[in-house]
Amino acid sequence: MYSLSKSYIQLLSHASSMLNIIEDNLTKTDECDCFKLTSGLFHYFIQTARNQGNLIKAGLVFYPESNLEYGIRLLNESSKSENSLISSEANYFLARIYHENDLKIDSSLYHYEILTNEYPKNLIYLYYELNAMIKAQFPTKILLEKKQKAIQLINENPQLILNQSSYFKSLFKELKF
Repeated sequence: MYSLSKSYIQLLSHASSMLNIIEDNLTKTDECDCFKLTSGLFHYFIQTARNQGNLIKAGLVFYPESNLEYGIRLLNESSKSENSLISSEANYFLARIYHENDLKIDSSLYHYEILTNEYPKNLIYLYYELNAMIKAQFPTKILLEKKQKAIQLINENPQLILNQSSYFKSLFKELKF
């Protein structure tokens, strides 16, 4: 019994430390684009979780306050970072967030275009961009060209092992438009 209560106390101590670190990092958004990115993700996803219902909201009661719009603003700011890793991550998350919202599909396409221009051989970015283009009801000819380009990239990529190549081909072949 003592061991169990000792573990519980350690868990509470670690949880408290984690919350202190989160709160500290949320105040550093002016210091580094990295903090804008992580704070933007925190604000967006924690508020999204809180909006899911009272049970999740209760589980997040000790977490710092969050604000969806502020999270999006921080992500947009970090998407313009000179650090390519930070800007890529921010653009990816913005693209995925906007992709979920039918009214924001143009914003999603904007961020996917940035990613596919910067990383034209990235099959994940190409796949999600094509999905967004389908959702935005692009003409079939454009969609087919994009899909064929992706299949060609898969076929020409010597770094992909057979399982990876098969997986990506199946992803793109399953897309219907």
